[in-house]
Amino acid sequence: MKKALLVLGMLFVMLSAMVLIANAKASAAISSIVIEKYIGASGAVCYDKPVIQTNVWVGWKSGFYVDLWNSSPFKGFNEVYNYGTEADYCIGFSHSLFKSKTIVDVYLSFCDEPSLGKVNGEDLFYNYLKLSRSTKNMMFWLQYDNVAFTAASSYNGANRFCIGASATKKLSKLGVTAWVSPVLDTGHGVFLKGEVKAEWSLTKKFSIVLPGVKWFVPVQLNDGRIFEKAFYTGFNYSL
Repeated sequence: MKKALLVLGMLFVMLSAMVLIANAKASAAISSIVIEKYIGASGAVCYDKPVIQTNVWVGWKSGFYVDLWNSSPFKGFNEVYNYGTEADYCIGFSHSLFKSKTIVDVYLSFCDEPSLGKVNGEDLFYNYLKLSRSTKNMMFWLQYDNVAFTAASSYNGANRFCIGASATKKLSKLGVTAWVSPVLDTGHGVFLKGEVKAEWSLTKKFSIVLPGVKWFVPVQLNDGRIFEKAFYTGFNYSL
C-alpha cells in the first residue's frame, strides 16, 4: 500500500507538471531507444535481451524538473524477476552555482522494479549530486551516486564517486557525442563506463540516434562484473 501511494503521488506530480507546462515557463522533452540489452548504472546487465527505454522530462526556468523513465522488454513485461521491466519516478533541481558557469544538479528517484506496483526487495532509491561545467563543445563533471534499497531488500546499497568528460562534434545536421566516466564503487572497486552516439537532426526539435553504443569496462572489481556493450537506436523530441 505504501509503495502504491508513493507511485501514485509521484505520477500525480508529473501529470500536474505536464498540465501546467502550457501556462508556465517550462520546457519538455521525450526520448526513446531500442537497445539490445539493459546495462544498469553500475555496469551490471539487468536484462540480456532487447528493451524499449523511454524518458519524459519536464523542466522549469527556476531549475526544478520532473522525469519519468521506463524500460519495457519485448517479452515478459512486468513478470516477476524480469528486470527488463522498470519505472523510475524522479524529481530534481539544476541551477548555476552562485551565478557561475558551474551547474549543480540534485536528482532524487524511486525505481520500481521488476513487478510494477508491487512491494519487493528489488525496489530502490537512486539519488545523485552532480557538479558540471561546459565549454563550447565539451563538458566536465564530478558526481556522487547513492543507491538505497527498500526495507524489504537484503542488499546494502551503494555509494559511487565519479568524474567524467564529454565531447560533441557537429557536422551540419550530424552530431557525434562521446563521454567517459571513471567510477569508484566503494566496497567493490573501480570501473569505466561511457557512451558514443551519432545524432541526426531532422528538424530543430526532432532527431534520430543511429547508431549509439553504451559500454562498461571493469578496472579492478571484486564482484565478477565483466566488459559489456550494448548498441541502440532511437529518437529525441523537444517541446
